[in-house]
Amino acid sequence: ILIPLIVVPQLLLSGVVIPYDDLITPRSRVRAVPLYADILPPRWGYEALAVRQYTGNAYTRHILEADARVRLAEFDLDHYLPEVLSLIQSLPLLREEDKSDEIAGNIRILRSEIPRLEKRTGIAAPVLAAGNGPKELDEAAGRRLEDYVAACRKMIFEQRKEAAAEKRAVLDRLEQEMGAEGLDALKRRHTNRSIEKQALNLQDLEPIGRAEDGLYQKVLPIYQLPQSPWGNAHFLAGWKRLGERVYPTFVFNMAVLAVLTAILYLLLWVKALPRLLNAEGARRRV
Repeated sequence: ILIPLIVVPQLLLSGVVIPYDDLITPRSRVRAVPLYADILPPRWGYEALAVRQYTGNAYTRHILEADARVRLAEFDLDHYLPEVLSLIQSLPLLREEDKSDEIAGNIRILRSEIPRLEKRTGIAAPVLAAGNGPKELDEAAGRRLEDYVAACRKMIFEQRKEAAAEKRAVLDRLEQEMGAEGLDALKRRHTNRSIEKQALNLQDLEPIGRAEDGLYQKVLPIYQLPQSPWGNAHFLAGWKRLGERVYPTFVFNMAVLAVLTAILYLLLWVKALPRLLNAEGARRRV
């Protein structure tokens, strides 16, 4: 009777049946796996296997770093920067319609995203006045932010072009070593479309989400670095952060599985120990 009660929740919360994003409040830009799922071994086991298959197969591992840079830059150019620009350009219209709450929400998101963009590009951002009210980001400040986003776009475009050239060079080298047919056969033999679909999540109709405290990325989870320094991360993250160090997901998840197994074994041993002692005492009395 207990077997379904134990197994079914583990299947449902493994990340395959029910997407974790559906279990996280849309008000937060932090998309880490819920803690109640982190205590279940399938959450760590399936993620470890899926990430290992995508990042460590004989084809993708050659282009993994360059491909990550290309795809993340494309996300910034196609989705992230246009969303930030939309937040800026919508402010004058919202002022005309006297929508104070929406203005405050947009400014709050911009105050979160502009520093992130500054950290991402290294380009100094314009200073924003304190507060979230309708007059805190005037027309002149809006133009400065638009120019800043344009400068960031230019830099990210150059980074994307450099990464694409690096990726192309790696593929050209592999093609010279094994031929075009051999390279194609290597890709077909070692890549898995289902795993790739999950790892990249490019089929999502809304690649970027908007929360109360900022924007969050819904595609390319395999290439996103987690924010938490305690090992918690979004599902299918390629790496896990522990303090200041970053570990491959496969290594980290296998360590977590070992810890969970040890805890379960200890609990079973503590429960069984009194019975063993009672049995030993009874045997000695006999």
